[in-house]
Amino acid sequence: MPLPRFFLEVDEEEVEDGLPDEEFILTDEEHRIVVRSRELAERLLEELEEPVVCRKVVYEEARAAFDAMEARVTRHVIIEPPDRRSLVFLRPGERVYQVPVEGYVVTPIADVGDRLRKGDPLAAITTRRGDVRYVEAPHPCLVVYVCEQEAVRAQRRPNYEYYIVPVEE
Repeated sequence: MPLPRFFLEVDEEEVEDGLPDEEFILTDEEHRIVVRSRELAERLLEELEEPVVCRKVVYEEARAAFDAMEARVTRHVIIEPPDRRSLVFLRPGERVYQVPVEGYVVTPIADVGDRLRKGDPLAAITTRRGDVRYVEAPHPCLVVYVCEQEAVRAQRRPNYEYYIVPVEE
């Protein structure tokens, strides 16, 4: 399964030293401008009132941008789903919900970047008896992150956590 690419906002101090060496995206607070070119970004960096520079991170590092206890995004996040045709922008303070999916055998159905309606399945859970039940989206949402949890016991299979952002239909 191809993974999405995550870009997390860097601190202002890091930007003072120049743009990151890694792949990055420069945008403004409203995400009206999206620049990936280093040359153009260096020119725009001084012209924009409040530039937001996001550097590409390893998938597992992206989890740090989500505060599950507060149900909020902690900094600007740009997600490029595996189809590479669109970008998803999340702002600090935006609501994000954590939906745990646990069972004997968990089969993920929804992936990062998927827009779901209320009742659409996130994952299928197969019980020890062979029954299958589905964990459904609690409201219209966008899947922004999926992570695998370690098995609690050696005989159990991995469980998952979905991070979803509510959207209007």
